[in-house]
Amino acid sequence: SPLSAAERTAAFHSAGYDTTSLSNIIQEIAGNFANNTVSVIYPEDDYMIGIPLLIATCFAFLCAATLTCTYTSSIVSTTLKLRSGVIPTFRDPNFWKYRKA
Repeated sequence: SPLSAAERTAAFHSAGYDTTSLSNIIQEIAGNFANNTVSVIYPEDDYMIGIPLLIATCFAFLCAATLTCTYTSSIVSTTLKLRSGVIPTFRDPNFWKYRKA
């Protein structure tokens, strides 16, 4: 079974190791790793975030406007066809069967 933290510390002491210095070394290595990772992942200048965000926002707005215009015109066209009788939904003898589905 795995050793508890107290048992590990006692084992290190009995082997002649200084657990304080080992702890300090591990904390230093972990801190350096965290600092290096953060500096590599995040961009250095504001424009590296701002410009892609602006391009993505413009593209998303263009897509939303295109979809809105496409769907709105399709809905209006279909509604007018239904009301004028081009699509014979209400006059179809099987209308009530379709409506239940």
